[in-house]
Order: sequence, then structure tokens, then C-alpha cells
Amino acid sequence: MAARVDLGVEVGPIREICDSDKALMPGAGSGEVYLQTATAIFRVELATGRITRTPTPKLEQFSSFVAGPGWVVSKTIDNDSGVVVRTGHRATPLPAGLRPNGRLHPAPGGDLWLTPEEPLHRTRIVRRLDVDGRPAPGGTIRLPDEPGTLSSDGARYLVVTNPSGVYQYRPSGPRRLTTGALIAVGAHHLLVWDCDDQARCNPYRVARTGGARTRLGVDHQPLLGLYQHDPAQAAAFGGDLSPDGTHAALRVPGTQPGSEPLAVLDLATGTTNTVPGSLTDTNPNAQYAWTANSRWLLAITDHQLRGYDTTTHTSRTITITDQPLLHLTTSTATGN
Repeated sequence: MAARVDLGVEVGPIREICDSDKALMPGAGSGEVYLQTATAIFRVELATGRITRTPTPKLEQFSSFVAGPGWVVSKTIDNDSGVVVRTGHRATPLPAGLRPNGRLHPAPGGDLWLTPEEPLHRTRIVRRLDVDGRPAPGGTIRLPDEPGTLSSDGARYLVVTNPSGVYQYRPSGPRRLTTGALIAVGAHHLLVWDCDDQARCNPYRVARTGGARTRLGVDHQPLLGLYQHDPAQAAAFGGDLSPDGTHAALRVPGTQPGSEPLAVLDLATGTTNTVPGSLTDTNPNAQYAWTANSRWLLAITDHQLRGYDTTTHTSRTITITDQPLLHLTTSTATGN
């Protein structure tokens, strides 16, 4: 039986390093960003800058961190511990349906996909559950034993990358999205590196519906330059397209061992900018996500919250706690 979790809720103002008299992120729109330290979960309202801090049991293992409408879930992968935090309420232990071994990914309709770490009879049965751990409409997804690189996409289905291409998995089965190398995935588009039958290779933006692809009309050298001109590295690191498909947030190799900067590529101009600091590999979650209106990229680098403004091409550091930040997600996340 899970131990009772008796946790309080604290509310306080945002503190910003650069200029506390200005809005947190002008033009960020509505929605929430959730941040996690080893001992608390923070909910930040983008429109108002209001922050709610909910204490949680100490986090000591890799975990999934997924948000939905009015809630966020932290679940350790290798055992049954974790919490659910609903807006305005104390943290509560995971319901029984969310405790089995595995990782959580966002599903359509504010539900969750629970993906087991180990296959059964050479198949992984991914179950769709609501935040209370109950089976949700929409069936299950069957993944092969070794599906390849697994992530969730902006449509809240599972995306699998393997040597034969990029596939979206739904309860109805897999659908191949592209045979090219996946660089970034978004709600409506993919950014891929592909070659024609004459071995001419270029970056393309591929529509997720219908598969229509458009070659980027910019010099692709700045993109390849982020990966030492090796397209295979671009596919290995991965990234996220903004919801409107105009910018890509890209994990890139750093100049120092273990460093992993986050670059922002403007697909209309080909220009790139780098968010200060380095991503930290603390768990299988992405450490960055776009706001729903695509203006801001939110990221945790050097365990601090950064915001990158695509209209001014500048970054700011936002301080909400003196504890190292570990995880980030949003209720409308396009991050993987």
C-alpha cells in the first residue's frame, strides 16, 4: 500500500533576474508551464506570471513528467512511486492504474499512454488511461519488441524512428510518415533530411496529414553546421518544431564532453541562435517545449529556466527557486 502523502501548497510571485518590472514573457499567451525540482512541482501561469509551488516527496529516480488539463503527473519508471498534482490541490499518490512499470506519454483528450519497459510475448502493449488510472476510450497501441527511438508527437500519438523510416503508431496501427532522417517533429509538420533518386539531399518540411513535403528555400549549411555537417548526427539528437512550423528547437552537440546546447533554427531565414547553457540528461523527458502560440521556447539549461523569444531572437533567464530544475512540461506541450 502506498504511503499517505501529506503536502502543502504555497503561492508566491515570479522573480526575474534581468528586469522584475517587465512581464514574465510578453506575448506568451495563455497556458501553463510545469517545472520540477527534487522536492517540489511548480505551476507557472504564462498570462499572469503567477506561480504555485506544491511540495512533493524527494525524487531520486528517472521519471516521466506529463501535464494535462488541470493536472500534472510525475511517475518513476522502474517502480510504482509518483504523484498527481491537480490545480489548487495537494499532491496525491499515483492511482493504481498508473503504477505499473513503464513510461508515460501524453495521449489525445487529456489522457495518458502507459508504455511498459519490457515486452510481453515480443510485443509492448501500450494502454490509454485517464489521470485517475482508468482505461480510456481509444484502445491500445501494439509496439514491436524493439521499436526504435520512441517519443510522443504534437498530436499526442507515439512516433517511432528506426532504420526503415519514421512511423506514427495509433490504435489502428502504424503509418509511415517519412523515409528520411527525422530532425524535428511538430504538431502538424516534420523536419526531415532526405535525398532524391539522384542523391541530392536537402531538408524538407513534411506535412503530417497527406505527407506533402516542401524543400526549405534557405541555405541548409547553417543547419548542417550545427552537427559538424553530418546529417546522421541531426537525426540522432532530434528536436521539436514550433506549433506553427516556423522554427525548430534542436539539441546539438557541444564543444565540451557531455554538453548539449539547444539551438533555435528559423526555417524562413535559415538563421540559428543558441539558448544559453546546456541541457542536462536527467531523465527521458525533453527539457524544452514551445508555447501554444509559437512565440516562446521554454527550456531548462544548466538547471535554470530560460525563455527564447522568436520575435526578438533573445533569451532571458527566469528565476523561480534556488533549487536546481530537473523537468519541464506544458499542458499543451510539443516537447518530447
